[in-house]
Parts: sequence; structure tokens; C-alpha cells
Amino acid sequence: MKTLTVEIEGQVYPVKFGYKAYRFLADQWEISKLSQLGAEFGKLGFKPGEEPEMEVYEKLGDIILAGVLCAGKSDAHQIPVDRDDCVDYFLHNMEALGDIIGAFAASFPKQESEGDTGKQKKGQKK
Repeated sequence: MKTLTVEIEGQVYPVKFGYKAYRFLADQWEISKLSQLGAEFGKLGFKPGEEPEMEVYEKLGDIILAGVLCAGKSDAHQIPVDRDDCVDYFLHNMEALGDIIGAFAASFPKQESEGDTGKQKKGQKK
């Protein structure tokens, strides 16, 4: 698996998404449920030929910052980058944004499909 990284102000940071990133984003966006986080993420679509609103840039910056925080064992006060640094990063590295957003989307827990009773299949570990 390819490790995602971002280079901000000459420093390379790994990017990873998981519960720590979800908590950070929930605090930033003032939401309390994982489903609300997914809904907010779903609102970030770019419309062809239309410039995104500043809020979209800010939320994308929050997602990158959350990934940097989640990959490290520190909190926001110990990492010398902020949302603005992350927005500047992707504005100058738009090709990397797709990989980061893809990794964020893939990190969400998978919903059980209809008919999946949650029963363990024979030979399958829990």
C-alpha cells in the first residue's frame, strides 16, 4: 500500500485517516455523528466550470490536516502546520488532492448490505 505524504514548508508529513481524524473533523465542523461527517464530505463536490466557495477550500484543508494529525502521535498543538498551510499545499498540488480525498473516502467504515445478518461464515474469523 502506498503511503500518502504531504510536503508543507519543506517538511514531509505522512497522511492517514481513522478515528482520530474523524474526531478532529467532528470538532472542527461541530458535528457529533460519523454519518454527519460523511454527509459534510459529500457536500464538497466541485461543479465543472464553477469556482468552489471558500468553505470548500477550508474543509479540504481540514481533511488534510486531520490526516496529518491521525498519522502522528501528537495533537494539533504539536504539529507546526494549520488549515491554511494545508490549503496552500493542495492549491499548489492539485494532482495530490485526488489521492488524499480517495484515501479519506476509503477510510470510512463499510455499511452492511441488506440481507447481511452479521453472522459469521464458517471458517471466518471474527
